[in-house]
Amino acid sequence: MLPKIGQIYLYDFFTLLGYPLAAGYLYRVFFRSVPRGKLLLVLLGGFLASLYGGTVIPFIYRFLTNDAASTFLGSGRYFHSAFLAGILYGVVSLRWLRYPVRKGLDHLMIAFLFMSAVGRLGCFFEGCCMGKPTKLPWGLRFPDDPLVPVHPTQLYMLGMELILVWVLMRINSIKCYDGQTFWIGVWLYSIYRIWIEMLRTNPIFVSNLTHAQVFSMVTLVLASWMLLHYRKHPPRLAP
Repeated sequence: MLPKIGQIYLYDFFTLLGYPLAAGYLYRVFFRSVPRGKLLLVLLGGFLASLYGGTVIPFIYRFLTNDAASTFLGSGRYFHSAFLAGILYGVVSLRWLRYPVRKGLDHLMIAFLFMSAVGRLGCFFEGCCMGKPTKLPWGLRFPDDPLVPVHPTQLYMLGMELILVWVLMRINSIKCYDGQTFWIGVWLYSIYRIWIEMLRTNPIFVSNLTHAQVFSMVTLVLASWMLLHYRKHPPRLAP
């Protein structure tokens, strides 16, 4: 069983650690192409967009389900909420930096997944986002329910998201057009998230599907359409 002492500090540590690591990757990618002062300002704003953007959708969801006890900051964080906020902020920032948007989004997708992967360690030590009960030998007992071993889905997600980061970095090095890495990343993440939700305990949103599965089905269709469209009409690679 995981220890309860210090959990909240480890959760905050790993949740916050993900952003500077992702920002370091983005700084390395962009620093030769854009003014450093503007770049640092954008990265600082990105931290706030990620931190508070991830809370918008869970807050709205809890409000609509009459969970009046939840405050904005206490509503939790959803990856897809942070992702949408980050994409919106990223597009605006890339235009302000006068950097090719599609090319920039390819790198942002890699950064998002890396940040999310690191944050899964925080969920693991907090004991949140755990999976359903299992009889598999690697099932773990968490403090909130120490009698029942469950899937350590936080560790599954950590491993899967790090694999996705590696795959996307490889794709980005051989891509045929700007935007390809981004949309392949959306496509792969959507499939993986639909699967992992089957092992998690998130509340049902509609038709026996969680909110993450519904969102992922929408992004899966969108990414499939975009990849087919770009296959016929590929945009050029920016220098």
